[in-house]
Amino acid sequence: FAEFERDAHAMAERGEALNPAALNNLYKKLIVDYFGTELVVDDEVQYEWARIPHFYRPFYVYKYATGYSTAVALSEG
Repeated sequence: FAEFERDAHAMAERGEALNPAALNNLYKKLIVDYFGTELVVDDEVQYEWARIPHFYRPFYVYKYATGYSTAVALSEG
C-alpha cells in the first residue's frame, strides 16, 4: 500500500493523470511485481485500490510505520 501511495503521489507531481485507468494499471503492476507467478492475477484485482480508505488520506499508510518505529524506540529507551 505504501508503494502504491508513493507512486500515485509521484505521478501527480509529474503532472500525470490520476484517473481510474492509470491507478488501476499502477495497482495491478504492483500486485504482479510483489506476487509474481505464484498468484493467479485476474483483471478484477486492479480495482482493489478503490475500496481501501487509507488511500483517501495523504500518506496515511506511512503513519503506521512511524507509529511502530516510535513505539519501539520508546520501549527500548
